[in-house]
Amino acid sequence: MADRLYDVVVIGAGPSGTTAARNLAKKGIKVAILDKTKFPRKKVCGGGLVYRALSLVPRTALHAVERFCYNVLLSFVKSHLTFQIWREYPIISMVSRKRFDVALLEMAINAGCSFVAGAEVKNVTKVNGLFHIECGKGSFRAPFLIAADGATSRTSRLLGVPDERVLIPAVEARIDVRKPEAIEEQARFDFDIFHGGYGWVFPKSGHYSVGVLTCHRKSSILSALKSYVTYLGFDWKRVRSVQGAFIPIRPRKKYCCHDGLFFVGDSLGWVDPIVAEGLTGALTSGELVARAISKADLAKDKAEKLYRQALGRMLWKDYPWSAFLAKVVYKRPRLRDLCFRLYGQEIADAVTDVMSGKWSHKWLILWPFNYLKAIGLLPCRIKHLRITRCCLVL
Repeated sequence: MADRLYDVVVIGAGPSGTTAARNLAKKGIKVAILDKTKFPRKKVCGGGLVYRALSLVPRTALHAVERFCYNVLLSFVKSHLTFQIWREYPIISMVSRKRFDVALLEMAINAGCSFVAGAEVKNVTKVNGLFHIECGKGSFRAPFLIAADGATSRTSRLLGVPDERVLIPAVEARIDVRKPEAIEEQARFDFDIFHGGYGWVFPKSGHYSVGVLTCHRKSSILSALKSYVTYLGFDWKRVRSVQGAFIPIRPRKKYCCHDGLFFVGDSLGWVDPIVAEGLTGALTSGELVARAISKADLAKDKAEKLYRQALGRMLWKDYPWSAFLAKVVYKRPRLRDLCFRLYGQEIADAVTDVMSGKWSHKWLILWPFNYLKAIGLLPCRIKHLRITRCCLVL
């Protein structure tokens, strides 16, 4: 079978890959998407779309949303600290990854992309400026290759690209509910159930998605899940579909792209290091790489420059600050607990605004009014202080 020639080949049909492919095809660029599995397929993911990610989802894919959660419970178990966050908009929305990924894939196909399922990549080489991709469904050639194949990124390993990312383990399970109408319309995050991580509960349609992650790779992630399920009061016998995965919490920088190869999503490592949320990075990086390639008119050097500039503005500029906060949360529990004891609700509200896309992590740390608000010196809380008019004049 002769090689099939495309302008761009995308390996991986997750949200980052299909978003990139769809936006490229809209510009008249010939695109093929390869994926090792057949769709619909199971995907290890809590399926939580924070508000900043929800705003990036095309309207025709919103039918995959099962629940909108307008309130979130945040707790630190050992410190006995609990905070409730509420917003008029959905703080986090629950999607079925089966339906969500299919919806985005169908949009890419409708835009003009070719899709090949069951195409597990066996080898990738580069000859005369073209990538040669060999898989069980034939061979493909293209001057541009987008690696959207997840945290383990076989593309990266086949091409010998150094990995700058840091991966942590996570495990997710399903707990069915006998009376679906009894499911609480609230997401929750519990810290300190085990060392260096947190557990989550996401209400879905007829079941809860329950999972844990930890920054310590030597920890027993399955034991952590069992401890968390017990803490929640569920019977372990009701747990179904236990699946594990790795989550990148540090992105590629030097090797994010080179000579026609571009990384997106988990393969790039665009995941929030505090809560390990990756759908925002997947959808955003898919749009950015498509914009860079199309704007460059398929000129590799220009496309790489544009992509690096975009990542600099939207990812790398803020990452040091989010990484610093993650270090405090997971590795400095005493400092974290002290801060939350003093100003926990204010911190929880500010972090919610960041995860909603209203502000950045840098703003959260550096903007002085955040500290003034926390200690009650801004007008919004000045009524709580007994300050006379005379004192204010002075």
